[in-house]
Amino acid sequence: MLLAAVAVLEQAERLPPPPFTATTCIDNKFEFLHDSNLERVNFIAVGSSVTLHNVDLSVIAQRFPHLRPINAAPCHLYVDQTKFLVEFLLEGMPDVQTVLTVFSPRDFQNCNVADTEFFDRTLAGWYVFDKHYPWLVYLRAIGTAPFVSAVLAANRATPEWDEFGTMPMRARQQVELPAYLDPRCFAALRELEHGLAARNVRLLVVTFPPMPGWGQERDHRFIDEWNRGLRATLREPTTQLIDGARVGLREDDFADPLHLLWPSPTRFTSYIAEQLAVADS
Repeated sequence: MLLAAVAVLEQAERLPPPPFTATTCIDNKFEFLHDSNLERVNFIAVGSSVTLHNVDLSVIAQRFPHLRPINAAPCHLYVDQTKFLVEFLLEGMPDVQTVLTVFSPRDFQNCNVADTEFFDRTLAGWYVFDKHYPWLVYLRAIGTAPFVSAVLAANRATPEWDEFGTMPMRARQQVELPAYLDPRCFAALRELEHGLAARNVRLLVVTFPPMPGWGQERDHRFIDEWNRGLRATLREPTTQLIDGARVGLREDDFADPLHLLWPSPTRFTSYIAEQLAVADS
């Protein structure tokens, strides 16, 4: 009966994405990865919405024809959760040579170990890499309050991904930056870097630029503290730390302090590609 209910919801186009996390923007990205050909992917972008919305991987693909990139970033992740997701992705994509992440201070706000493992890796691997239909995921969730709410609110319009999995931001919005940095997040970044170096995978960390006209003097001191923390944390010689503030973006390039309006990510990613080319020369 439960399987029949899932089939009926799918036929009625009321079936939400497989509820691995009950957070739509994360579950939508798992669905995108399931539907994508991940063979020979050797360059992945992973992180929060700061990575999801702000990189134009067509620039990377055009500049470096040997790279096959994909944007695997969902949303709402903190650094420890990004680490957990990267480790999961590398298990199923052994050809990955480079991991790119765009960070803002918001990603370092709260790395609570109880929330680090935010999805079931076994079920997600069965769905994303083995390409099975997610019956088990739906059966575990059907009848729960989050699933019922998702069904009632279901809008199965395809998210506006580009071909690489980036979601363009096209409207301005209000977002507040945190005023606190969690030391556990820097520790998680160090563990991520160390683990990637052990796999001979290069880590590219890009700092999201401060929005011109944003904040007061105390806010800029907070950004400086965050940048110092990044420089003190990243130690592997293969890691590349790219200062996004050097791009020289204007205030009207920004949707909010965490996201760029399309097509500004193209310019932002062009700068990343230039820095990557310089490091490879």
